[in-house]
Amino acid sequence: MNIYVCLRPNHVLKSILWSYFNGNNQDIFIIGIGEVSAMLRIAERMESFGYLVIKADLVDINKKIFDDKSLFKKLMNVFFSRKIINEVMKDKVIDYRKKKGLYLFHDQNFLSNYFLYKAFRKDIEVFLLEDGTANYLFKRPFKNHYKFLAGIFPLGYNPIISSIYLMKPKEYKGLFRNKIKKLDSKYVKLTNDDSVNNKIKKIFGVEFFGNNNNKKPFVIITQPLDKVGILNYQEKLDVYTKISKSLDGFIVVKKHPQDEFDYSNICDMQIGGDIPFEIIIDDFPEGTEFFTLYSSVANVSEKFTIKSLINFRSDNKREDILKLLNIDNI
Repeated sequence: MNIYVCLRPNHVLKSILWSYFNGNNQDIFIIGIGEVSAMLRIAERMESFGYLVIKADLVDINKKIFDDKSLFKKLMNVFFSRKIINEVMKDKVIDYRKKKGLYLFHDQNFLSNYFLYKAFRKDIEVFLLEDGTANYLFKRPFKNHYKFLAGIFPLGYNPIISSIYLMKPKEYKGLFRNKIKKLDSKYVKLTNDDSVNNKIKKIFGVEFFGNNNNKKPFVIITQPLDKVGILNYQEKLDVYTKISKSLDGFIVVKKHPQDEFDYSNICDMQIGGDIPFEIIIDDFPEGTEFFTLYSSVANVSEKFTIKSLINFRSDNKREDILKLLNIDNI
């Protein structure tokens, strides 16, 4: 029995595929509900197909930690967050005696930290399933050595985690190369089994995405640039509007799971963030062109090339992105 802590739709996809290819039909899927609205629907569809799902109310957890008016009490709640989550999860029974491994992803919150602590206490091996190297590229190695000495770790470098799975391990330039293993591409895309693929598409509510007007299709893959502090709301809109207007054809916007903006005014079709891009990319016709700013999703397809508009490793992503506003043809 493996345990997967899923906070985003693409976490669910990788977990289902990992469980399928490794023949683990008693795995438990911890689904974080609330931060991404579609996660409740995904969890309910998984249950209808017989998956063992435990729903964790992230809204309730965050409310219990941060709603106190006193800054001191908020800080104490953060410090004792495991106790608060224990209370929220008290009716969620997990038999850790049957455990094999705990699987996490690079998105980190109180829930993932809670299960990381549980794994440490229950002597469960922990793995990190990743699809890119963005979160583990260090540009200031000496500064990071000081962080490690102080006990401050990016999630993958936590000593409790034994392995980090990357699709392109050769690109990894971090400090703990002994942890890196290759994540086979079969874990991030649909299988060769149509019955499994149909089940996955139903779990994520995938419908047919058609282009009936014979225009050349272009797909823009967004990122939550305003939420991570790279651009403000208006700058993000200006950049994606610029990209859209520079393309002459049928414009599709594929939203990031954390991107809540409505792009319907700058595209012909909008695909929600609750649908992992990996399970629909091959449904697009030959000749479709794909654009992203610098997302690791650029690595997922063997059928199509996904063009990154700025350097993935750029130290000045904000400046590089805003320069796109002054380019005539992207």
